Amino acid sequence: MPLTRILVLISIFLAYSSVSIAQLVSVQQVKFTFLKNNWFVGEIQILTDRNTDPQAISDKFVENVNIRLYLGFQNDNLAENIDYYVAQSDIMILEQGDKNTVRFFIPDKIIKMHRYRMPQFYYAEVVVNKKVQKLNSRAFSSNINSKQNLDVFMQKARQGMKRNLGRLMPSYHAPNNIQGSDPGAPIYFNSL
Repeated sequence: MPLTRILVLISIFLAYSSVSIAQLVSVQQVKFTFLKNNWFVGEIQILTDRNTDPQAISDKFVENVNIRLYLGFQNDNLAENIDYYVAQSDIMILEQGDKNTVRFFIPDKIIKMHRYRMPQFYYAEVVVNKKVQKLNSRAFSSNINSKQNLDVFMQKARQGMKRNLGRLMPSYHAPNNIQGSDPGAPIYFNSL
Protein backbone atom coordinates (compact mmCIF):
# COMPACT_ATOMS: atom_id res chain seq x y z
CA MET A 1 0.00 0.00 0.00
CA PRO A 2 1.52 3.35 -1.00
CA LEU A 3 2.58 5.68 1.80
CA THR A 4 0.19 8.45 0.68
CA ARG A 5 -2.76 6.03 0.88
CA ILE A 6 -1.71 5.01 4.41
CA LEU A 7 -1.44 8.65 5.50
CA VAL A 8 -4.86 9.41 4.01
CA LEU A 9 -6.39 6.46 5.83
CA ILE A 10 -4.83 7.58 9.11
CA SER A 11 -6.18 11.13 8.69
CA ILE A 12 -9.66 9.86 7.77
CA PHE A 13 -9.58 7.45 10.71
CA LEU A 14 -8.60 10.19 13.15
CA ALA A 15 -11.25 12.53 11.80
CA TYR A 16 -14.03 9.97 12.16
CA SER A 17 -12.85 8.33 15.39
CA SER A 18 -14.49 11.05 17.45
CA VAL A 19 -17.94 10.28 16.00
CA SER A 20 -17.78 6.52 15.89
CA ILE A 21 -17.82 3.73 18.42
CA ALA A 22 -15.77 0.55 18.34
CA GLN A 23 -15.77 -1.20 14.98
CA LEU A 24 -18.87 -3.38 15.37
CA VAL A 25 -19.51 -3.94 11.67
CA SER A 26 -16.82 -3.47 9.04
CA VAL A 27 -16.70 -3.47 5.25
CA GLN A 28 -14.57 -6.34 3.98
CA GLN A 29 -15.03 -5.81 0.24
CA VAL A 30 -17.00 -3.71 -2.25
CA LYS A 31 -17.57 -5.30 -5.64
CA PHE A 32 -19.48 -4.24 -8.76
CA THR A 33 -20.77 -6.46 -11.55
CA PHE A 34 -23.46 -6.63 -14.20
CA LEU A 35 -25.98 -9.46 -14.32
CA LYS A 36 -26.59 -11.27 -17.60
CA ASN A 37 -29.67 -9.08 -18.10
CA ASN A 38 -27.49 -5.93 -17.61
CA TRP A 39 -28.79 -4.97 -14.19
CA PHE A 40 -25.96 -3.33 -12.21
CA VAL A 41 -25.10 -4.92 -8.85
CA GLY A 42 -23.10 -3.40 -6.01
CA GLU A 43 -22.12 -5.90 -3.34
CA ILE A 44 -20.83 -4.87 0.07
CA GLN A 45 -19.41 -7.71 2.12
CA ILE A 46 -19.56 -6.96 5.84
CA LEU A 47 -18.20 -8.68 8.96
CA THR A 48 -19.78 -8.40 12.41
CA ASP A 49 -17.58 -8.21 15.49
CA ARG A 50 -18.38 -8.31 19.21
CA ASN A 51 -20.78 -5.61 20.37
CA THR A 52 -18.86 -3.37 22.78
CA ASP A 53 -21.70 -0.89 23.30
CA PRO A 54 -22.36 -0.81 27.07
CA GLN A 55 -26.10 -0.40 26.41
CA ALA A 56 -26.31 -3.50 24.20
CA ILE A 57 -28.60 -6.30 25.32
CA SER A 58 -25.93 -8.84 24.36
CA ASP A 59 -22.33 -8.53 23.21
CA LYS A 60 -22.98 -11.22 20.59
CA PHE A 61 -25.57 -9.22 18.62
CA VAL A 62 -25.60 -5.87 16.82
CA GLU A 63 -28.93 -4.22 16.03
CA ASN A 64 -30.05 -1.26 13.91
CA VAL A 65 -27.41 -1.34 11.18
CA ASN A 66 -27.58 0.77 8.03
CA ILE A 67 -25.39 0.28 4.98
CA ARG A 68 -25.35 3.33 2.70
CA LEU A 69 -23.88 3.06 -0.77
CA TYR A 70 -22.76 6.27 -2.49
CA LEU A 71 -21.95 5.98 -6.22
CA GLY A 72 -20.64 8.42 -8.81
CA PHE A 73 -20.82 7.39 -12.48
CA GLN A 74 -19.15 9.21 -15.36
CA ASN A 75 -21.86 10.99 -17.36
CA ASP A 76 -20.68 13.47 -20.01
CA ASN A 77 -24.24 14.76 -20.49
CA LEU A 78 -24.09 16.54 -17.14
CA ALA A 79 -22.26 19.79 -16.42
CA GLU A 80 -20.36 18.14 -13.57
CA ASN A 81 -19.74 14.93 -15.59
CA ILE A 82 -20.73 12.78 -12.59
CA ASP A 83 -24.14 11.24 -11.95
CA TYR A 84 -24.76 10.45 -8.27
CA TYR A 85 -26.72 7.66 -6.61
CA VAL A 86 -27.30 6.96 -2.92
CA ALA A 87 -29.30 4.18 -1.28
CA GLN A 88 -29.56 2.69 2.17
CA SER A 89 -30.18 -0.83 3.36
CA ASP A 90 -31.72 -1.28 6.81
CA ILE A 91 -30.56 -4.35 8.73
CA MET A 92 -32.44 -5.52 11.79
CA ILE A 93 -29.83 -7.65 13.54
CA LEU A 94 -26.43 -9.25 13.01
CA GLU A 95 -24.59 -11.81 15.10
CA GLN A 96 -20.89 -11.77 16.02
CA GLY A 97 -18.96 -13.60 13.30
CA ASP A 98 -21.63 -13.05 10.64
CA LYS A 99 -20.24 -12.49 7.15
CA ASN A 100 -23.01 -11.01 5.06
CA THR A 101 -23.39 -9.52 1.61
CA VAL A 102 -25.58 -6.46 1.16
CA ARG A 103 -26.61 -5.90 -2.46
CA PHE A 104 -27.84 -2.84 -4.31
CA PHE A 105 -29.20 -2.78 -7.88
CA ILE A 106 -29.71 -0.30 -10.71
CA PRO A 107 -32.18 -1.39 -13.42
CA ASP A 108 -30.85 -2.40 -16.83
CA LYS A 109 -32.78 0.34 -18.67
CA ILE A 110 -31.14 3.07 -16.55
CA ILE A 111 -27.72 1.53 -17.25
CA LYS A 112 -28.49 1.30 -20.97
CA MET A 113 -29.93 4.84 -21.20
CA HIS A 114 -26.85 6.43 -19.59
CA ARG A 115 -24.31 3.93 -20.99
CA TYR A 116 -22.79 3.44 -17.56
CA ARG A 117 -19.75 1.33 -16.97
CA MET A 118 -18.37 0.89 -13.47
CA PRO A 119 -18.73 3.75 -10.97
CA GLN A 120 -15.86 6.20 -10.95
CA PHE A 121 -16.35 6.91 -7.22
CA TYR A 122 -17.91 4.90 -4.42
CA TYR A 123 -18.20 4.78 -0.66
CA ALA A 124 -19.92 2.14 1.51
CA GLU A 125 -20.82 3.72 4.85
CA VAL A 126 -21.71 1.59 7.88
CA VAL A 127 -23.92 3.11 10.58
CA VAL A 128 -24.84 1.34 13.83
CA ASN A 129 -27.47 2.91 16.07
CA LYS A 130 -27.03 6.19 14.16
CA LYS A 131 -23.25 6.22 14.72
CA VAL A 132 -20.91 6.06 11.74
CA GLN A 133 -18.42 3.21 12.02
CA LYS A 134 -14.70 3.68 11.51
CA LEU A 135 -13.50 3.73 7.92
CA ASN A 136 -11.19 1.27 6.30
CA SER A 137 -9.59 1.33 2.88
CA ARG A 138 -11.99 -1.33 1.60
CA ALA A 139 -15.01 0.97 1.96
CA PHE A 140 -14.20 3.60 -0.66
CA SER A 141 -12.69 3.98 -4.11
CA SER A 142 -8.96 4.56 -4.41
CA ASN A 143 -9.45 7.96 -6.08
CA ILE A 144 -10.93 9.35 -2.85
CA ASN A 145 -7.63 10.31 -1.27
CA SER A 146 -8.49 12.61 1.64
CA LYS A 147 -11.18 13.20 4.23
CA GLN A 148 -12.01 16.45 2.44
CA ASN A 149 -12.52 14.58 -0.87
CA LEU A 150 -14.73 12.02 0.88
CA ASP A 151 -16.83 14.75 2.51
CA VAL A 152 -17.19 16.61 -0.81
CA PHE A 153 -18.16 13.39 -2.61
CA MET A 154 -20.79 12.53 0.02
CA GLN A 155 -22.22 16.05 -0.06
CA LYS A 156 -22.41 16.09 -3.86
CA ALA A 157 -23.92 12.60 -3.86
CA ARG A 158 -26.65 13.61 -1.40
CA GLN A 159 -27.48 16.68 -3.49
CA GLY A 160 -27.15 15.00 -6.90
CA MET A 161 -29.07 11.86 -6.01
CA LYS A 162 -32.36 13.77 -6.17
CA ARG A 163 -32.54 13.28 -9.94
CA ASN A 164 -31.92 9.54 -9.43
CA LEU A 165 -34.01 8.96 -6.31
CA GLY A 166 -35.03 5.30 -6.03
CA ARG A 167 -32.99 4.13 -9.02
CA LEU A 168 -30.31 2.55 -6.82
CA MET A 169 -32.23 0.10 -4.67
CA PRO A 170 -31.42 -2.35 -1.88
CA SER A 171 -31.97 -5.99 -2.82
CA TYR A 172 -35.24 -6.23 -0.92
CA HIS A 173 -36.78 -3.64 -3.27
CA ALA A 174 -35.53 -5.28 -6.47
CA PRO A 175 -37.82 -7.63 -8.41
CA ASN A 176 -37.65 -11.24 -7.23
CA ASN A 177 -36.28 -12.47 -10.55
CA ILE A 178 -33.38 -9.98 -10.22
CA GLN A 179 -32.48 -10.47 -6.57
CA GLY A 180 -32.80 -14.26 -6.76
CA SER A 181 -32.23 -15.98 -3.44
CA ASP A 182 -29.94 -13.11 -2.28
CA PRO A 183 -27.32 -15.48 -0.79
CA GLY A 184 -25.53 -14.26 2.33
CA ALA A 185 -28.04 -11.47 2.91
CA PRO A 186 -28.59 -10.29 6.49
CA ILE A 187 -31.99 -10.00 8.16
CA TYR A 188 -33.53 -6.77 6.91
CA PHE A 189 -36.18 -4.61 8.53
CA ASN A 190 -39.59 -5.04 6.97
CA SER A 191 -40.19 -1.83 5.08
CA LEU A 192 -43.89 -1.14 4.76
